[in-house]
Amino acid sequence: MTKTFILQHEHEWCDREDVKFIGVYATHDDARAAMERLRVQPGFRDWPDGFSIAEYEIGVDHWTEGFVTMINILVPSRTNAGTYLVAGSAWRPGDFYEIVDVEDAADAIFGVGDVVQCAEDAVPGHGDCMLVAKSAVQDSAEP
Repeated sequence: MTKTFILQHEHEWCDREDVKFIGVYATHDDARAAMERLRVQPGFRDWPDGFSIAEYEIGVDHWTEGFVTMINILVPSRTNAGTYLVAGSAWRPGDFYEIVDVEDAADAIFGVGDVVQCAEDAVPGHGDCMLVAKSAVQDSAEP
């Protein structure tokens, strides 16, 4: 056997993706039969279009590059104390965050390319446990 078939189920709930790894099968027909058995079960029957079957070859790397963990942080405004702007950032080892985009960049204390340390804070209008950029750190080369 050089190929397998992966059955998963995915659906969005409260703006989050919920992915369930169901199983690995020797044939596409076996994976489809498992899908048909599950289609009537609670949860699955509510999102019947969430099933997917993917073919994978055994002994082959299917992921050949690294990855970046992206997370939104809040950046203080230059002009309005207590106001924060949402910034997309890439997590870096040591819990540093490299800003890759920021809304209203001209008003943000930190900008694209800055590496910042964050602290968790309650921020009215945003949430009780938000990552807020507190200070810039010297950029360090990635290993």
